[in-house]
Amino acid sequence: MGNGRGGHGSRCAGRAYTRAVLGAVFLLTLGACTGSIDSGPAGPDGASGAGSALEWDADRYFAGQHAYDGACAVCHGVLEDSVKRGRTREEIDAALESVPEMKAFARVIDGERRDLIAYALSVPNERVVCPDTVHDRGPQPLAVTELVNRVAEITGLASEEVGDLSAGYPSGYDETHSFDNIEQGNLIRRETVEGLMAAFESVAELAVAKSACANRACAEDILRSMKGRAMGVAASGADVDSEMAIYDESIVQGLEASTALRLGIVRLLMSPTTLFKYLDEVDTLPAEYVTYALSSRSPAPDELDLDARELAEQILSDDPFTAALRFGEGWTGTRIKIDEYGAALDEASPVTESLLGAMRLEFIFGFANALSRNVPVTDLLLDDTSWLNQELAAHYGVTDPAVPTDGS
Repeated sequence: MGNGRGGHGSRCAGRAYTRAVLGAVFLLTLGACTGSIDSGPAGPDGASGAGSALEWDADRYFAGQHAYDGACAVCHGVLEDSVKRGRTREEIDAALESVPEMKAFARVIDGERRDLIAYALSVPNERVVCPDTVHDRGPQPLAVTELVNRVAEITGLASEEVGDLSAGYPSGYDETHSFDNIEQGNLIRRETVEGLMAAFESVAELAVAKSACANRACAEDILRSMKGRAMGVAASGADVDSEMAIYDESIVQGLEASTALRLGIVRLLMSPTTLFKYLDEVDTLPAEYVTYALSSRSPAPDELDLDARELAEQILSDDPFTAALRFGEGWTGTRIKIDEYGAALDEASPVTESLLGAMRLEFIFGFANALSRNVPVTDLLLDDTSWLNQELAAHYGVTDPAVPTDGS
């Protein structure tokens, strides 16, 4: 499924992050069964959320902290001792059955899926200190905050206004806490960002040279046209307010109209609704740069040498939905590395090849549904996942996983 391109950081860090992301996918699937991801932490009486008997916090896990901890344990070879935490299979099953929402799903999921849920719930809560894994991602790591600052520098916006790659925290989270977790798991190579920015600058220069705009009305028309292609629907003047604000501010600062338009175009190109464009026959994919930014993959040198004209054609795709859906299939391969994980499965692991196949199909199904509702690509990791829970519930024939079917 994945296209296999791109290098990696250290082998240890690559394995760690693969397991971390897979852990997050475990919780996505688990959320469909328990409603825990989007229902909030369990209260003292266990009435809200799920899993209070296990003393685990699904929301913190989904935010990335616990998934990262488990990955460190894998990387350092201590997961076998820490995962089970002394619980027997019977104790895990009993805890699952103690959650009312589980009873409805227990009737329609097979033994493999129950094993998956048990496995996800057995990952330890306690912190695994693993600082060397955090930083061992290749030379000159660039934190997400620095990426935001770099985007701000390019676009002329204040850092707090650059939200496309930093916004979308799960609802109810303290922003600083969530962003710290995202930073911890998402160090990216500096040259990736520089290549991305250089490519956007090149596309902007092409658009400016082609249009020869010298006034505000012309600039707005160009931005609306590009935004419309990115969105897949006609764009109004309101849709390019943020881009035109950059244009206007640049003019006030005394910059030439062509430079002001270029800055507005770069801002437009930073939008996730633009970034997931895909073109079959070229190897230079802006979509993959989203993957790099989210999963710490280091690009191959040739992927940094972008051809501006091919990139421009790609960004101005005439069929953004189909293009983005195709990207979604590749994204599940490069981001989650399901196939790579499956090849290294331990014989004793409850995660089987057939289960991995079901997970893959479910995630692509959810991705297509998200695209049909114009959900940005970055939101698939950073935002509320209730849409995926609903799709999984429908897929398995459960109208509402929070309502027991036996009336209990």
